[in-house]
Amino acid sequence: MRSFMSLICLISLINTSIMLTKNGMFILMNNGFAGPSDALLKEITVSSKIQCAVSCLKITNCLYAAMSSPSDNSDTFICQLLKGFPPSSMVAQIGWSLYTKPENHLQKTYYGLDPYDALDNNNDDYYEMFCSSNSLFTGIWEDSEEYWDIDLAKCMGLGNIPVVDTSSGVQVEIYRPPSYVDGPRECPNGYVITGTHDNSDRFSSPNYVQCSPLVAGWSVDYSDCNITIRTTQHYYGPTEPDETWNYECSPDTWFVKAMVGMELLDDIAIKCCTIYRSG
Repeated sequence: MRSFMSLICLISLINTSIMLTKNGMFILMNNGFAGPSDALLKEITVSSKIQCAVSCLKITNCLYAAMSSPSDNSDTFICQLLKGFPPSSMVAQIGWSLYTKPENHLQKTYYGLDPYDALDNNNDDYYEMFCSSNSLFTGIWEDSEEYWDIDLAKCMGLGNIPVVDTSSGVQVEIYRPPSYVDGPRECPNGYVITGTHDNSDRFSSPNYVQCSPLVAGWSVDYSDCNITIRTTQHYYGPTEPDETWNYECSPDTWFVKAMVGMELLDDIAIKCCTIYRSG
């Protein structure tokens, strides 16, 4: 009886934006979309959306499940099992639904960095403020309208899932570039911001950002980015790590947004892009 009632509960949920299975929850990304052909792992015929979802769970690198509507006079439909792909490459497909697999790497954890607590002065010429191992910059907080000051920084980690190699990286100059560049100075392709450098221990005008490479299996989707220039509306506001700060990469998306660029001109500008599992 209990198994039967569980089945009824599952059936009642298959047409909603959340699809429950024994091992987790699939979340609807988009109706009317499917994945790109180069992400297809396997295509099968199934009799229920739950059967499609469970089939995806059985394949390690299956991250998405695309499902068609049942054809006329048929109780079966097509289920496509898909590996990672840039969100921007979704394909418009009438009658299809695209679900994301429940992934531990999307369980984001945030924490704040106070420059005075996070300082690492191992060089007489500048001070450093870094996120901890396997985490990256996502936000900045400032309590006064001083152009380039950083009072707090927000970092994001993804648990025990390796994402970024903070043991290596390059410095990118962000303070008053030689000639105006339309938008933030960016990390090299495949790198994200994990720290800052300043010649003042107050981080009143950072000179460089530290860019670290994503580990194998993760990529930056450069077609899904946004640039935000800090204005008066971005000052003050919440400071708790689990709250949404006034100046940060968007925290309310299913996909992870990382800071890949920053620039100091009249004020601070940041560039954030989606990062995704590519293998």
